[in-house]
This record gives sequence, structure tokens and C-alpha cells, in this order.
Amino acid sequence: MLVLSRRVGEQVLFPHLGIKVEVCQAGTNRVRLGIAAPKDVTVARPETLGPEDLEAFAERTLRTKTERHELKNRLNTLGLALKLFQRQQELGQEEAAAKTLDMVFTEMGKLDSFASGTGQPQGEAPSNREVRLLVVEDEDNERELLASLLRSHGFAVDSVPDGAKAIESLEGGMKPDLVLLDMNMPNRNGRETLEAIRSDSRFEGIKVVAVTGADRTADADEFDAWFPKPLDAEQLIRTVRRGIGSAAKAAGKV
Repeated sequence: MLVLSRRVGEQVLFPHLGIKVEVCQAGTNRVRLGIAAPKDVTVARPETLGPEDLEAFAERTLRTKTERHELKNRLNTLGLALKLFQRQQELGQEEAAAKTLDMVFTEMGKLDSFASGTGQPQGEAPSNREVRLLVVEDEDNERELLASLLRSHGFAVDSVPDGAKAIESLEGGMKPDLVLLDMNMPNRNGRETLEAIRSDSRFEGIKVVAVTGADRTADADEFDAWFPKPLDAEQLIRTVRRGIGSAAKAAGKV
């Protein structure tokens, strides 16, 4: 992880990208960063770029579907981190903003490795296609980001915006091995959805993992796992793999 001390003049270099980032000004609640890049490298604020810009860039510079997917994930994560840093600065949340700034430079480091070839995926993602996940989240961006992250790790993923749609999908024949479930949702919240899954013999064996900003409560043990937001993505992936392994074994898939 790359860490800046907020000292004016401090620099971080990304040699494979040809980019230099420098702390230009540091105040109590605000840090100004300067970015120097080669003439053929476009530097822009995330809000000035649309999906079509990122798509066009990926198509021009990367040949394989796996490489394009990886770059989109990296750029999306970096854009979200920059947005969060900006908001935390506006709110005067200095400690949180410092941690987010570390995340920004970590993601830029990953992009630098990707550009040099050392971070490019080798072949396709590991296959987990014999099992399926269902993401239940009412916030559109979170739902799609989480689903995309899971797909990038080789999982087959469906997603729905609330508990009512989740139960409707299950009753319609969808057979996920594991459900990632938000708690605070309209149209059947997480606890109601969990109760519906646990009480119906047709859904026996489905693992249910809570992914939520809600506080952990006494009945949290009814879930197979409980993940608070913001997510520890690596731990979530490990837990999903373990849960899938258990479900597959119980179903005779392994």
C-alpha cells in the first residue's frame, strides 16, 4: 500500500503509466493533488467521463475480453474511491479521507502493474460455473458492482433489487447455491426474506449470507455469515467459496 504524509511536494510515481502524483497543497480539511501525465494520456475527473468513454478506451488498448473486464473493474473502483475521498473532504472527515486516499493510490498501483503486464490476468478466471449466486440489494450501483466483482472471480451471478423479487425468482425455479442478502430493503426486507427461504422446503440447502450496513443483532446467527458494509471484499470472496463448497458437497456436486 502506498501512503502519503500530506507533506507538500511529496510525490508518487507510476513509471509504467508515465504518471506522477504530487501533493500541491495541504490544509486542515482539504488536500490538493497535482497529476502529471504524458501528452497521449488523458487525465480527467471521473464525472466528465461516461461509460462509452471507458468502453472505447478499453476496446482500443486491450485485446481480450478478460483484459477489458479487468481494466473496467480497476477504473470503476478507482472512480468510486475518488468520489468517496472528495465527499469525505467536503464533510471534514480527515481520518476517513486519509484512508480513502491510501485506497486511491493502491488502486493506481494496481493499474500501473496492469499496464506493465505484471498484473494482467493469466487466462480466464477460475471456473465456478457448476454453482450459482443470487445478489439481493436495492441500491442499483452496489448491486451491480458486487455482482460484477463476483463474476470476475468466475461465479455465475443473478441479481434482484429486493426480497420480494428474490422469493419470486426462487419460486420460479431459480436454484442458487448461495444468496447474498441486504437487510434494509423495500418490498420484503432481509429478515423477512431469510424467514421465507428457511421455512420453505423447496429452498433447503441454500446458504444465506448477510451483506448489510445494519448493526449485527442477536438473530444474526441465523445467517451462514454476516458481512458489515463497507465490505472486506477478499474475505467475502473466501466465505462465498467456502459456502459454495459446502453446498456443492451436500448436493453431490463435488
